Amino acid sequence: MMLWWILLILGIAKGDNRVEFDVTETSIFSASINCLTSYQTAHKITCSFHLKNNGQRDYSVLKWRTPLEGMTSDCLTVTRNGEKIQYDGIYMKRSLPGPDEFLLMAAGQTVSSTFDVSMGYDMTKAGTYSIAVDTYLEYAVGSVKGLNVPGKPGIQTKIAHLSSPAEVFQVIANDLTKRTLGQRARSLEDRKRFSDKSFSRRMLGPKRPLSEQNDAAAVAPLGAIVKHCTASQRRATKEVHRAAYHSIKSAIPDLENNPGRVKTWFGETPVKDATKIFEKMEEILRSDKITYVFGGKYCEKDMFAYTFPGTRKIYLCKSYQKSPKLSGFDNKMGILTHELSHALGHTDDKLYGQSACKQLAKKAPRRALKNADNYEYFVETLG
Repeated sequence: MMLWWILLILGIAKGDNRVEFDVTETSIFSASINCLTSYQTAHKITCSFHLKNNGQRDYSVLKWRTPLEGMTSDCLTVTRNGEKIQYDGIYMKRSLPGPDEFLLMAAGQTVSSTFDVSMGYDMTKAGTYSIAVDTYLEYAVGSVKGLNVPGKPGIQTKIAHLSSPAEVFQVIANDLTKRTLGQRARSLEDRKRFSDKSFSRRMLGPKRPLSEQNDAAAVAPLGAIVKHCTASQRRATKEVHRAAYHSIKSAIPDLENNPGRVKTWFGETPVKDATKIFEKMEEILRSDKITYVFGGKYCEKDMFAYTFPGTRKIYLCKSYQKSPKLSGFDNKMGILTHELSHALGHTDDKLYGQSACKQLAKKAPRRALKNADNYEYFVETLG
């Protein structure tokens, strides 16, 4: 047990790839974005992304956190009339990437993709928009084919910041608008809540006095609804949900009392920002119900779970079911904490993995304070 704990602290537990992290701008790769000069609010805002290998050798580039895999992460800086727009798309908790997630780029090669910006950033209002790449690019020297398989060493990667010049375009108002994935998810959730409340009023009669509601809330168990699963999975998920709540609650005083753990996962920064996120999560979990759904249309083989900002619903994928319940890194309790930090605390996915997150805390602590994996690993090491 002591050996396992030491491995956790050192970040060399089984399954964590080693990475070399550099906060400076990469010179090996360059990026650019091209869009039309104008769009209408009813239309997709489709742009093209271009990534060039400026190096003298071949590299394998991880598609995650770039438009190479579409609009699935907060990998851009987007503004409307000079005001920054927050990302409002899907948030995922992923396992370590395998060879299939990398794209081999020859020296001097440029790869391109198209992506719909409006899936992740609100473009329902008319105005002048600008978008630019702002992300961390993860890559490996040469080909990674055949790596990360049993009996062979894992993929050794490097991480560097990637940006691009801003691309400017106009969005013209239209009678219709195309909403982000987050807006759609919240709208569906709001309609469901309204429908459930209407049904409850019809079935249960007049609303109880506020004093009775408060008394009931004080003794009610932590609310969790679990769908599309077996009875045993439902019981286990509710248990993990309660464990996540208590870990989040315990993290709040620990931020003040354990400077070593804070430094490991959030770096040399004031803890007030992390405290606010944990406090917000604890408050919502204490007073509201969270719905967990086994399976979902966006689940992929390398994904533990996903959610959308501002919602109360988390989708659990097959990799989640294979994770340990409460022990080790990337356990079920930690995965729920990760996704809850997205849905309730509006954290981001800057980087994944213990090694990368420790280096993010050390070299870019302000970004670590917004990274969901750092919150997950903080609670997983509470002991």
